[in-house]
Amino acid sequence: MEHSVTLSLDNVSVARGGADVVAGVSITLSAGDALMLTGPNGSGKTSLLRAIAGFARFDGMIAFADGRDARDRQEAIATHVHYLGHESGVNRRADALANLSFWRALLGNPAPTAGLAPEAALNAVGLENGPVWKFSAGQQQRLAIARLLVVPRAVWLLDEPVTALDAAGRDMLVAICQNHRAQGGIIISSSHGLFPLAGVITLSLQRAEAA
Repeated sequence: MEHSVTLSLDNVSVARGGADVVAGVSITLSAGDALMLTGPNGSGKTSLLRAIAGFARFDGMIAFADGRDARDRQEAIATHVHYLGHESGVNRRADALANLSFWRALLGNPAPTAGLAPEAALNAVGLENGPVWKFSAGQQQRLAIARLLVVPRAVWLLDEPVTALDAAGRDMLVAICQNHRAQGGIIISSSHGLFPLAGVITLSLQRAEAA
Protein backbone atom coordinates (compact mmCIF):
# COMPACT_ATOMS: atom_id res chain seq x y z
CA MET A 1 0.00 0.00 0.00
CA GLU A 2 1.45 3.39 -0.99
CA HIS A 3 1.47 6.10 1.67
CA SER A 4 1.54 9.88 1.36
CA VAL A 5 1.61 11.47 4.80
CA THR A 6 3.62 14.30 6.33
CA LEU A 7 4.29 14.48 10.07
CA SER A 8 5.28 17.82 11.60
CA LEU A 9 6.50 18.58 15.12
CA ASP A 10 6.73 22.25 16.08
CA ASN A 11 8.47 23.18 19.34
CA VAL A 12 7.32 19.99 21.05
CA SER A 13 8.14 19.56 24.73
CA VAL A 14 7.18 16.65 26.97
CA ALA A 15 7.24 16.81 30.77
CA ARG A 16 7.63 14.03 33.29
CA GLY A 17 7.51 14.56 37.02
CA GLY A 18 7.00 18.27 36.56
CA ALA A 19 10.12 18.81 34.45
CA ASP A 20 10.70 18.73 30.70
CA VAL A 21 12.41 15.56 29.50
CA VAL A 22 12.04 16.66 25.87
CA ALA A 23 12.26 20.34 25.02
CA GLY A 24 11.65 22.28 21.82
CA VAL A 25 11.73 19.55 19.16
CA SER A 26 10.83 20.82 15.68
CA ILE A 27 11.04 18.64 12.59
CA THR A 28 8.98 17.71 9.52
CA LEU A 29 9.06 14.19 8.11
CA SER A 30 7.76 13.30 4.66
CA ALA A 31 7.13 10.06 2.76
CA GLY A 32 10.10 7.71 3.02
CA ASP A 33 11.83 9.51 5.90
CA ALA A 34 13.23 7.76 8.95
CA LEU A 35 14.12 9.52 12.21
CA MET A 36 16.37 7.78 14.72
CA LEU A 37 16.12 9.00 18.31
CA THR A 38 19.36 8.50 20.21
CA GLY A 39 20.50 9.34 23.71
CA PRO A 40 21.01 7.75 27.13
CA ASN A 41 18.28 6.20 29.23
CA GLY A 42 16.06 8.92 30.65
CA SER A 43 16.68 11.34 27.79
CA GLY A 44 13.05 11.28 26.63
CA LYS A 45 13.07 8.95 23.63
CA THR A 46 10.08 6.94 24.83
CA SER A 47 8.31 10.08 26.07
CA LEU A 48 8.54 11.70 22.63
CA LEU A 49 7.29 8.56 20.88
CA ARG A 50 4.36 8.30 23.30
CA ALA A 51 3.48 11.95 22.73
CA ILE A 52 3.35 11.44 18.97
CA ALA A 53 1.24 8.32 19.50
CA GLY A 54 -1.26 10.24 21.63
CA PHE A 55 -0.35 8.52 24.91
CA ALA A 56 1.36 11.45 26.64
CA ARG A 57 0.64 15.13 27.04
CA PHE A 58 2.92 17.64 25.36
CA ASP A 59 3.34 21.30 24.62
CA GLY A 60 3.74 22.55 21.06
CA MET A 61 2.18 21.10 17.94
CA ILE A 62 2.13 17.64 16.37
CA ALA A 63 0.23 17.42 13.07
CA PHE A 64 -0.38 14.88 10.33
CA ALA A 65 -1.14 15.99 6.76
CA ASP A 66 -2.45 13.61 4.12
CA GLY A 67 -3.89 15.94 1.49
CA ARG A 68 -7.41 15.61 2.87
CA ASP A 69 -9.46 17.94 5.00
CA ALA A 70 -8.17 18.68 8.49
CA ARG A 71 -9.27 16.10 11.01
CA ASP A 72 -9.24 15.58 14.74
CA ARG A 73 -5.74 14.63 15.94
CA GLN A 74 -6.89 11.40 17.59
CA GLU A 75 -8.62 10.39 14.36
CA ALA A 76 -5.43 11.17 12.44
CA ILE A 77 -3.42 9.01 14.86
CA ALA A 78 -5.87 6.13 14.50
CA THR A 79 -5.65 6.43 10.73
CA HIS A 80 -1.92 6.85 10.31
CA VAL A 81 0.03 5.51 13.31
CA HIS A 82 1.34 2.17 14.54
CA TYR A 83 3.08 2.20 17.93
CA LEU A 84 5.34 -0.68 18.93
CA GLY A 85 6.42 -0.17 22.53
CA HIS A 86 8.55 -2.00 25.05
CA GLU A 87 5.78 -4.52 25.68
CA SER A 88 4.95 -6.73 22.71
CA GLY A 89 1.21 -6.61 23.39
CA VAL A 90 0.70 -10.22 22.28
CA ASN A 91 -1.84 -12.57 23.83
CA ARG A 92 0.16 -15.52 25.13
CA ARG A 93 -2.98 -17.61 25.59
CA ALA A 94 -3.77 -17.56 21.86
CA ASP A 95 -1.85 -18.76 18.84
CA ALA A 96 0.02 -16.45 16.50
CA LEU A 97 -2.63 -16.34 13.78
CA ALA A 98 -5.36 -15.58 16.32
CA ASN A 99 -3.28 -12.66 17.59
CA LEU A 100 -2.89 -11.19 14.12
CA SER A 101 -6.52 -11.79 13.20
CA PHE A 102 -7.58 -9.96 16.37
CA TRP A 103 -5.38 -6.96 15.60
CA ARG A 104 -6.53 -6.91 11.98
CA ALA A 105 -10.18 -6.84 13.09
CA LEU A 106 -9.51 -4.20 15.76
CA LEU A 107 -7.34 -1.87 13.68
CA GLY A 108 -8.47 -2.72 10.16
CA ASN A 109 -10.42 0.44 9.39
CA PRO A 110 -10.08 2.53 7.30
CA ALA A 111 -8.44 -0.01 4.98
CA PRO A 112 -9.73 -3.43 6.07
CA THR A 113 -8.84 -5.17 2.80
CA ALA A 114 -5.26 -3.85 2.62
CA GLY A 115 -2.14 -5.23 4.23
CA LEU A 116 -0.86 -8.77 4.37
CA ALA A 117 -3.02 -11.69 5.37
CA PRO A 118 -2.06 -13.04 8.81
CA GLU A 119 -0.45 -16.13 7.27
CA ALA A 120 1.67 -14.01 4.91
CA ALA A 121 2.67 -11.67 7.75
CA LEU A 122 3.87 -14.61 9.84
CA ASN A 123 5.93 -15.83 6.91
CA ALA A 124 7.40 -12.33 6.42
CA VAL A 125 8.76 -12.30 9.97
CA GLY A 126 10.00 -15.89 9.85
CA LEU A 127 7.40 -17.50 12.11
CA GLU A 128 5.12 -20.50 11.95
CA ASN A 129 1.78 -20.59 13.69
CA GLY A 130 1.72 -21.98 17.20
CA PRO A 131 0.71 -21.17 20.78
CA VAL A 132 2.37 -17.92 21.78
CA TRP A 133 3.15 -19.13 25.29
CA LYS A 134 5.70 -21.46 23.70
CA PHE A 135 7.39 -18.59 21.81
CA SER A 136 10.72 -17.20 22.94
CA ALA A 137 11.02 -13.48 23.68
CA GLY A 138 12.50 -12.97 20.22
CA GLN A 139 9.64 -14.84 18.54
CA GLN A 140 7.11 -12.77 20.46
CA GLN A 141 8.84 -9.62 19.23
CA ARG A 142 8.68 -10.94 15.66
CA LEU A 143 4.93 -11.50 16.15
CA ALA A 144 4.53 -7.93 17.36
CA ILE A 145 6.36 -6.73 14.24
CA ALA A 146 4.00 -8.81 12.08
CA ARG A 147 1.17 -6.67 13.45
CA LEU A 148 2.64 -3.74 11.49
CA LEU A 149 2.13 -5.68 8.28
CA VAL A 150 -1.46 -6.89 8.60
CA VAL A 151 -2.92 -3.37 8.94
CA PRO A 152 -1.25 -0.60 6.89
CA ARG A 153 -0.32 2.60 8.67
CA ALA A 154 1.92 5.30 7.25
CA VAL A 155 3.81 6.18 10.44
CA TRP A 156 5.61 3.52 12.49
CA LEU A 157 6.73 4.51 15.98
CA LEU A 158 9.20 1.89 17.18
CA ASP A 159 10.54 1.99 20.74
CA GLU A 160 13.75 -0.07 20.91
CA PRO A 161 12.31 -2.52 18.35
CA VAL A 162 15.37 -4.78 18.22
CA THR A 163 14.99 -5.75 21.87
CA ALA A 164 15.13 -9.56 22.15
CA LEU A 165 15.93 -9.98 18.43
CA ASP A 166 19.00 -11.90 17.30
CA ALA A 167 21.12 -10.78 14.33
CA ALA A 168 18.80 -12.50 11.83
CA GLY A 169 15.81 -10.84 13.44
CA ARG A 170 17.43 -7.42 13.24
CA ASP A 171 18.17 -7.98 9.55
CA MET A 172 14.56 -8.99 9.01
CA LEU A 173 13.30 -5.84 10.72
CA VAL A 174 15.64 -3.60 8.71
CA ALA A 175 14.38 -5.13 5.46
CA ILE A 176 10.74 -4.68 6.48
CA CYS A 177 11.36 -1.06 7.48
CA GLN A 178 13.20 -0.25 4.27
CA ASN A 179 10.33 -1.71 2.26
CA HIS A 180 7.88 0.40 4.28
CA ARG A 181 9.90 3.52 3.47
CA ALA A 182 10.03 2.57 -0.21
CA GLN A 183 6.23 2.63 -0.17
CA GLY A 184 6.22 6.14 1.29
CA GLY A 185 6.04 5.19 4.96
CA ILE A 186 7.65 7.14 7.80
CA ILE A 187 9.58 5.56 10.66
CA ILE A 188 10.54 7.09 14.00
CA SER A 189 12.56 4.76 16.17
CA SER A 190 14.60 4.84 19.34
CA SER A 191 17.84 2.91 19.30
CA HIS A 192 21.06 2.31 21.18
CA GLY A 193 22.90 1.61 17.94
CA LEU A 194 21.66 -1.90 17.10
CA PHE A 195 19.15 -0.86 14.44
CA PRO A 196 21.19 0.09 11.34
CA LEU A 197 18.66 1.72 9.02
CA ALA A 198 20.31 3.51 6.11
CA GLY A 199 19.74 7.15 5.24
CA VAL A 200 18.17 8.18 8.52
CA ILE A 201 17.85 11.55 10.21
CA THR A 202 19.31 11.42 13.71
CA LEU A 203 17.97 13.38 16.66
CA SER A 204 20.13 13.15 19.78
CA LEU A 205 18.24 13.71 23.03
CA GLN A 206 20.01 14.48 26.28
CA ARG A 207 19.04 13.52 29.80
CA ALA A 208 17.58 16.51 31.63
CA GLU A 209 19.72 17.84 34.47
CA ALA A 210 18.23 17.58 37.93
CA ALA A 211 17.07 20.89 39.35
